[in-house]
Amino acid sequence: MILKHTQYINNNTSTNNMATNNNPNSTEPNSTFSLDDITFLVVDDDRANRRLFQEFLPEHGAKRVITFSDGGDLDSYFNGKKEDLKAGEEYTPEKKYVLITDTDMPGKRGPEIGMEVREKYPEIKIAAMSGRKESQMEWIDVKPDIYFNKADSLSELDARLDDIISFLKFQHDYTVKKN
Repeated sequence: MILKHTQYINNNTSTNNMATNNNPNSTEPNSTFSLDDITFLVVDDDRANRRLFQEFLPEHGAKRVITFSDGGDLDSYFNGKKEDLKAGEEYTPEKKYVLITDTDMPGKRGPEIGMEVREKYPEIKIAAMSGRKESQMEWIDVKPDIYFNKADSLSELDARLDDIISFLKFQHDYTVKKN
């Protein structure tokens, strides 16, 4: 049996925790940004790409990465209907999520998945990716939090993941500072 989604839990203690300034006179937020409590949901029909995200996200500090081969599997995940989910994998709105989805896939395409997630789960951050540079316009109605072209090399993928994490840290710091 081929699993339609897989999970990677990083138990490495050296995670990507970025502490902000604790000086009470500082204008920087007094909070810690961590990837520990973020679940990355990766939807891509390309098995090799899913594996790359499983390997690279933990290297950037991600503790939980769940991959899906198509939008139907993601729907089942959100509806709690995946029989092969492990304990603790089920979707709960109290947790933080980042959806990374490909644009071109059989069945549901990335923009359709993104629109459904945006409507049903507006708290989920969406990172849209594509191997075609011209596909960015297909995402205009979804308004993803970040868009990036699929990497042509491992160093480019590494840089794109740094971009996503920097974006998440910026949003965290902005929210903390605003409140």
